[in-house]
Amino acid sequence: MPMLFAPDPKIPKSAGPIIRINPRELHISDSSFFETVYTHKGRWDKSPVWCAQFGIREAEVVTVEHDLHRMRRGVLAPYFSKQKVMAMEDRIRDLIEGFCDRVEREQRENEKNADANEQEGYRLPIRLAINCLTLAIVMDFCFGKDYGFVELEDWGREWYKLNAEGINVVHWSRLFPFWNKIENMIPTWVIIWQLKGAKALTGIRDLLKDMREVRVNKEQNNLERDTVYTVLRSSSLPKREISDIRFRNVSGQLITAGSDTSTNTLHGIIWYILRDKKILGRLRAEIAAVQPDPQQPASLRQLEQLPYLTACIAEGLRLSNSVAQASPRVAPDRSTWYQNWEIPAGTPVGMTSSDVHCDEAIFPEPEKFDPERWMDRESKSKLDRFLVPFSKGTRMCLGIK
Repeated sequence: MPMLFAPDPKIPKSAGPIIRINPRELHISDSSFFETVYTHKGRWDKSPVWCAQFGIREAEVVTVEHDLHRMRRGVLAPYFSKQKVMAMEDRIRDLIEGFCDRVEREQRENEKNADANEQEGYRLPIRLAINCLTLAIVMDFCFGKDYGFVELEDWGREWYKLNAEGINVVHWSRLFPFWNKIENMIPTWVIIWQLKGAKALTGIRDLLKDMREVRVNKEQNNLERDTVYTVLRSSSLPKREISDIRFRNVSGQLITAGSDTSTNTLHGIIWYILRDKKILGRLRAEIAAVQPDPQQPASLRQLEQLPYLTACIAEGLRLSNSVAQASPRVAPDRSTWYQNWEIPAGTPVGMTSSDVHCDEAIFPEPEKFDPERWMDRESKSKLDRFLVPFSKGTRMCLGIK
């Protein structure tokens, strides 16, 4: 499994660090400038053209205007705090244990059948399995239920295929954004009815039912804790911010952004570690020191203190580059300067994380999975600045914690 998304080799370095990639937009390839574009300072809108390609126009991630985004993010951000994650630790562990139980159960059943029929042993479709787990965790964390994703038949192969096809449509939607406008005009009750016969989408159908229940009745089946829906419904947001399409778009954002990127990263980390016995052995030894009994899992706080595990995760985040394209920013009220170039107000400017993560001046041998580069404290401090899988600034990913 090579690097998922590397810099485009068709763009020669002789083209310079700043190029116009279409009549409206600039792209800059200079790692030191990343924090200038993706920053907490000043007003930064998003490009309307970029945002229009997604079918979730009311979601926080594709909100064009700076002030509207700030209002929307302000409501959701506390829900994704480190404190909230820690409070969910036991529930997340339960889902992981349920996932492991299913893997062991299927392994026993398949090995029994293989012995009887003289066939090969069990092969876990690892990417599909990880996707089921991440979906279950994201669903439970955000919406209060796992909606049965860990137990999806054939590890959710049909769901994964349908979801991938939906993501691929994004490229066409950028050219024909009216498709998304038509889709967003469909009432939720119609979508629920359409999903009635789709077994792989049962969880999504049930989620949409719960969404309608919260939006209309301000409750979600008497759950003992808040969900994203109840937080939105009980907030002081204007009425248009608790509309049917807003709830639906937020759901789409959290499910896709939370599960797809996590699946890519975990899949990559596992692949790289398993193909290097030295890395695998060292990682196992470090984890065993705090978790000598596999039946007594270490706490999240204990795992966070493990330097080699942290290094493997950082290197996996660097190489996965789960967000392939630039998310251009627009300074609406001022010019921006890059070296001697003035970038007029209103000009979309984008940079890609893959350019930063593959910068040989910062990450020597960038295509190599090398946790050792993160082990030196002084070196790690420098590298952390250029590890940007969650972006930076006012628009950085809600799920960074």
